[in-house]
Amino acid sequence: GATWSLVQAGGDTTINPGSITLTRASLSPSGNVALNGTNVKIAEYDVKAAGEPIKVTSLTVNIAMTTFTNLRNVKLTFDEGQIGTTQTSVATPTSVAVAVNFTIPADGAMHKIAVWSDIASASGAADALASGDTFAVTLGGAAGAGALTLTNGQRQNALTTISVPG
Repeated sequence: GATWSLVQAGGDTTINPGSITLTRASLSPSGNVALNGTNVKIAEYDVKAAGEPIKVTSLTVNIAMTTFTNLRNVKLTFDEGQIGTTQTSVATPTSVAVAVNFTIPADGAMHKIAVWSDIASASGAADALASGDTFAVTLGGAAGAGALTLTNGQRQNALTTISVPG
């Protein structure tokens, strides 16, 4: 019969946990949008997992607005598929946590997370948007300062949590 012997590396073996990179996409909208437009992409981010897939269970969206106080029908997509429920009204400076369930594969590819909205107020005439009003969807920052923060992530091999940006 065969003889087997135990082979052991000198010292401990450390497993590096997976990581995630999230940046504003180079083609993310940054100019004018049509007043009363529907289903308009208002921000886009590049996201890439390295080392292991990352499962995401929650996204928090903040949109900083100037003279009006809310936007209508805000939704999120991951690689063009909707994640979570459409938010009928997102008000400033309150952030909105959206329950989602998707996994960013560690396939070496850059994936896209986008924010979409109707360019109209959820309050109608009482808080109507007007030509010249501005808003910003940004990555990072405190709630109310305009942020898209990826939280409640779980590494799928190490099974530890990860928050991005951390």
